[in-house]
Amino acid sequence: MRSIKGKIICAMVSLITATSSLLVVFSSFLSYKSAVDSTEYCFNSMSELSSQRIQWQFDSYINVAIDTGYVSRLSSPSVSDEDKIAIINSKIDIYNFSEGGFADKDGNSPDGKNYADTDYFQAAMRGETHIVKPNLSEDTGELEMLFSAPIWDEGNVNTTPVGVVFFSPDSDLLNDIMRSIKISENSAAYIIDSDGNTIADVNTQLVKDGENIEELAKNDNNNDGYDSLAKIHSKMRNGEHGFDSYKLNGVKKYIAYSPIKDTDGWSLAIYAPEKDFLNGTFKSIFVTVLIMIICTLITIVVSIVLANSIGNPMRQCSERMKKLVDGDLKSPVPVVKGKTETAVLADATSTVVSCINGMIADMRRILEAMANGNFNIDTEKSESLYVGDFNALIKDICSINEKLSSTMSQINIAADQVNSGSDNVASGAQELSQGATEQASAVDQLASTIRTISGQISNNSSNCSNAHEIVNDTVAYIKNANNEMKNLTDAMNNIEDKSGQIRNIIKTIEDIAFQTNILALNAAVEAARAGEAGKGFAVVSNEVRNLASKSANAAKDTTVLIEQSITAVENGTYIVASAVDVMNKVGEKSNEVESIVHSIAEASRTQAEMIEQISTGIDQISSVVQTNSATSEESAAASEQLLGQATALKDLISTFTLKEE
Repeated sequence: MRSIKGKIICAMVSLITATSSLLVVFSSFLSYKSAVDSTEYCFNSMSELSSQRIQWQFDSYINVAIDTGYVSRLSSPSVSDEDKIAIINSKIDIYNFSEGGFADKDGNSPDGKNYADTDYFQAAMRGETHIVKPNLSEDTGELEMLFSAPIWDEGNVNTTPVGVVFFSPDSDLLNDIMRSIKISENSAAYIIDSDGNTIADVNTQLVKDGENIEELAKNDNNNDGYDSLAKIHSKMRNGEHGFDSYKLNGVKKYIAYSPIKDTDGWSLAIYAPEKDFLNGTFKSIFVTVLIMIICTLITIVVSIVLANSIGNPMRQCSERMKKLVDGDLKSPVPVVKGKTETAVLADATSTVVSCINGMIADMRRILEAMANGNFNIDTEKSESLYVGDFNALIKDICSINEKLSSTMSQINIAADQVNSGSDNVASGAQELSQGATEQASAVDQLASTIRTISGQISNNSSNCSNAHEIVNDTVAYIKNANNEMKNLTDAMNNIEDKSGQIRNIIKTIEDIAFQTNILALNAAVEAARAGEAGKGFAVVSNEVRNLASKSANAAKDTTVLIEQSITAVENGTYIVASAVDVMNKVGEKSNEVESIVHSIAEASRTQAEMIEQISTGIDQISSVVQTNSATSEESAAASEQLLGQATALKDLISTFTLKEE
């Protein structure tokens, strides 16, 4: 996963690089295009001006020849050749021609030459002017150029031409003009004729050699680049204007060309190396690229500094929050100075950690106290720690504390009641056991008496009164025992009722544990929905659920103990009911004994006959008394066990410190 720091650096560097590159490309393209357009304009303008200059120069020379042809003395046969030569020489002196001359209508010249077969003579005889392109003179071997015009009869224009007048300017005229044409340091100009031959150049030797680029292109075996230049020369010969480029001998050059008017297909070309015009542009592009690189480097440095000022605090805060999610509440929180968003984020992180730390510490205090059995906890002073949605958490904890404390208080009250009832049951059982023992002893005495009666039947009358008193005492004891058994029955019923109440209390504890478990489960679900930020609350909910589970287990253990106590109480109730039934039978038998004693008193004579029946009744009484004694002992043992369970329950409840209601 890419960090914010890396994203900031990458974004800023990418943006600046892309923007700078786009600006460099765009500005370089505009600079290059502007330079090329400016160069093209300069070349075209210069070629046009230069061709016009040459045209004007040629027109001036032609005009001199035309003006000379208007001189009537040159057409007059009466004027001598010397005078005519003087006229020509005056023109040569005035206009700095290198030479001049004339010929009559037959082409004869005073210098002895005949020009009748030349193009310019024939053109003059047609009434036309003519310009002879530079060529090597057969006499001097130098380049010469000639301007000619017709000599009109008597100097009248549009009459009959009677000869030709011609002038030759300086042999280097065109070459000098080419040298004067400069558009850059390494620029040059030249003129080609309609055949493509170079007739003017800064290098006179090329003119003398009759250079023809198109012919050179045909024979270019070294691939020097004459083909592209030859195509341009073809356009020049066709009288086209234009601007173009070509590469010759590995050097790229610009060229502009323009035809020279009033000539026989001549065309002027100006060329110069590309570097003469684009060198500055290339340098500016280089400087622009260099500036872009410097700006990019500066941007990288600024981006790193900015990314560090933003990314490092955010990374530290995110790492601290991750530690918080992992349960780390003690690691220091990063400190960021200033009033930027990162400083606000760091302060918020510190606040979050501090608040959660305070809430966790407070919940730990509360739960630890509850785990140690202390439910009398002050939670009001710490409620200010739980802000916003966290306030529901402390309310739920307080609710759990209050409900558990209330439940334990009720269990404590019930335990006190069970303890008191168990003590009463135990006391009654002890008394019942003692009474049964006394009954057994009385029955033994009665049996001994009966045996004595059997042996001393004769003394029955005298002992009848004693027997009557003993029976009365026995009836009194039986009545007392019957009353005590009724009390024991009432106590056992009361114990059974209290046991039912205890079962309801245990059911309430189990319901509280179940609701607490559900509450913890809901808290865990809400923590899971909160994602990473809710892991801390998931831990808290898990601890609450564990506490609920412990409470449920404790309730189950208590339920087992109470169920055992209830079972023992039910057994005791059953035994007491049996004892009551026996005591009722004993009471009935005692009444029978009393009737018998009365019968003995009233009819002692029949005593001997009934002695056998009395012995049988005494045996039955003895058996019942023995059974009653055993039952009393079992009831006493059950009462002792119930008392022990009640004491244990009381001791268990006493380990908790409950709130005062």
